[in-house]
Order: sequence, then structure tokens, then C-alpha cells
Amino acid sequence: AYTLGREKTGHPAPFPEDLANDQINTWSNEGDLIYDCFMGSGTTAKMAATNNRNWIGSEISSEYVELANKRLDPYLRQTSLF
Repeated sequence: AYTLGREKTGHPAPFPEDLANDQINTWSNEGDLIYDCFMGSGTTAKMAATNNRNWIGSEISSEYVELANKRLDPYLRQTSLF
């Protein structure tokens, strides 16, 4: 049931939202900090934000940073990290 493809994110291999959601909820608590060292289109950050986790991501591709910024715009408007 993991569906989310390039047509939705613009990334050739997006991390499935359901998988990220399961991992975040299993291995962290609300308010924890989630770090994604290969941020890509921002799936992990999106799911962290929707599950009341803080997040930080790294990405070397400026194209994917742009994709992630667009996708995460509602979550980037937060006023503080913690």
C-alpha cells in the first residue's frame, strides 16, 4: 500500500510516506528531532512535521532542495525549531 511516485513529488525515487510514518512513530516520540541525511523530496521531514516531531534534513542536489522546499512550505513556516 506504499504509493507515492515521481508524478506526485518530482523525485525519481521518493521514500514512501507510509513507511516514513511507520518508522517515525515506532522509533521516536512527539517533540523528538528527526534527521534525514538524504532528504530528497522531503518525505521524512513532512511525516515528522505531521507527527509533531522536529526535523532537519541535508541534501546536496539543489534540484531536490527546491522540490523539498515547495513540498514542505507549510511546515517551513514554523516559528521555532523546538
